[in-house]
Parts: sequence; C-alpha cells; structure tokens
Amino acid sequence: MRKLDKSMVSGLAALSLAVVMLNHLIFKDAILEWNPSPLWLIVILIPLRYGSPAGIIAGVTAAVIYLTELVALGHNFQELMHMNPAMLLIPTLFIFVGIYTGETREHLGQRSEFFKNEVDRLNAVLDSNETIRMNLERTNLEFQKRIAGQTNTLLGVHADLNRLSSATSEEELWQLLTDIVQRETKAESCVVWEIGKSVIVAVTGAALESVPPLAHLAARKRRLTTLIDWVENYGDAEKPGAEIAVILSDDPDKKLVLTASGVGFGNLNRAAIVFFDMAAQWAGATAAEFRRLDSL
Repeated sequence: MRKLDKSMVSGLAALSLAVVMLNHLIFKDAILEWNPSPLWLIVILIPLRYGSPAGIIAGVTAAVIYLTELVALGHNFQELMHMNPAMLLIPTLFIFVGIYTGETREHLGQRSEFFKNEVDRLNAVLDSNETIRMNLERTNLEFQKRIAGQTNTLLGVHADLNRLSSATSEEELWQLLTDIVQRETKAESCVVWEIGKSVIVAVTGAALESVPPLAHLAARKRRLTTLIDWVENYGDAEKPGAEIAVILSDDPDKKLVLTASGVGFGNLNRAAIVFFDMAAQWAGATAAEFRRLDSL
C-alpha cells in the first residue's frame, strides 16, 4: 500500500478547493446537476494514480464537497430523506468507489510487482543455466582434447609395441625395447641385463658398470619395482642404481632384467611406469615365442 506524503495531501486539498470554487464561480450548481458529476473524476482518477489511501481521501473529499453544495443550495436533509433519498446515497457511493478503486489499483500494482519479480527470478535462472551450459561446453571441449591426446598416445604405444613384434631375432628385440623405453621415459640409460652373468644384453644411452641393486630386487620379486619398493625394503641405506626395473625372462639359465636409470622426477609418473611394464611384458612374450620356435 502506497504511503501518503504531505505533497499528496496538499494536492488533494488544493484540487478539492479548486473544484468547489470553480463550481460556485462559473458553473453554479453544476456539480449537482451534471450527470455524471465532475466529482467522479476525483473519486476515480486520483485512486488510480495514488492507490488506496488516496482513494479514501478522494471519496471522503468528494462526499464533503457534495454535501457542502447541498447545504449551500438550501436543501434540507430531512426533506431529502423523504422526497429524494437517492441524493443522500451519492456521498456514500463516492466513498465506496474511492476505496474500491484504490484497493483495485493496489491489488493490480502488487500483481504487477509479483510478475516483475517473477520475471527477474526467471531471468536470473536463465542466466545461471546459460553459465552452466557454457561451463559444460567448455568441459566437453576439454574432454574432447584429452580424449584426442589420449588417442594419439595410445596409437603411439600401439605403434611401438608393433615395432617390438616386428623384430626378427631376440637380440634385435631387446635393442628395440631399450630404444623405445629410453625415448618414452627420457632415461639416461636403458639396459637389458643378464643377471646371472652380469652381462649387458642391450643398451641405449650411457652404459652402466654393474647391475643396479634394483634389478636384483625386481628379479627376486618377479615383478616391476620402483624406488618406492626399494625404500620400503632397504630404506636409504644403499643407492638402488636405477629408477625402474622389471624382469623380462625368469629362465634360470638366462634371467633377464630391464632397468631404466637417470629418469627425471617429472618423467617418473604413472603413465611412464605403466608403459615400461607393458613394453616389458610384450617383449618378454615375444622373446618366449622366439624360444618356442627355436625349440621346434
């Protein structure tokens, strides 16, 4: 409900006074004779502009002006009650119409405000959904890039493993294996050791003087070992000599182990370790097939 201020009350009073003076000076008793009466403009237009409180004031003002005009023209209220009671109902109608018009304006204003707030809320929801949609599109593009990168990586791994399968001899196989692993892990040295004889079967990069202790641990555990395994078994008492080691052949007559030394901390990640293990298993299976064919 709109509150009344001093300017509104002053405006209504000035308008009422102007209507009374205009009626007396120019139109005489036109307010009572005209149909519809000019007072209806006060009762209808002012509440439509200012709301419910103004409607009450406008209705009461119109009723007072109307009754004042009746008294000024010499009408007797008792005679009017018997002769023309409808004239006394008009002031009551002014008040009721003013109140009704003001309340209707307030109700429509509240409805308009409600719909405005609802539109603002829906716009906010729409903006939020648009932001979520843009974030999802951005995430989708990132996933597509990651998938494309992983696809290229898998294609490269597949090509490297096919190179191992294309070897024509076991010696060529081990050399290809050290070349591929050294390139993928960025190691300073990749070596295939024959542990029993402490002999280098194949090497890429710098050659080591002796079998790294980590290679013996990998042969004993019969699985891929890293610096973490070394620390868990021996702590820092002795240098492992390599960062990754995995057994290639568990044949007692020719036990082979692949080691990678000088692998940088940034390159010693899970992807590099998985590739190291996968290439070693593939090469070991290929070497086993070579031996089976040789035995046949």
